[in-house]
Amino acid sequence: NPTENELRIRGIKDSFQYNIFNLQGQLLQSGQSSEAQPIQLLEMNSGVYFIQINQKEVRKFIVR
Repeated sequence: NPTENELRIRGIKDSFQYNIFNLQGQLLQSGQSSEAQPIQLLEMNSGVYFIQINQKEVRKFIVR
């Protein structure tokens, strides 16, 4: 589902490290979060992005 201002990652019990990349592979944002704490997507343009979780799993998401 497209998102606007924040991204919630479900299904991970513990806190996790994340990296957000654009389609060109440029690192745009990184930090630490948890299932209870949404990731703020400030100043991201509409488009498709990828989030890497704990340097393993990669998920795609869309910003509206």
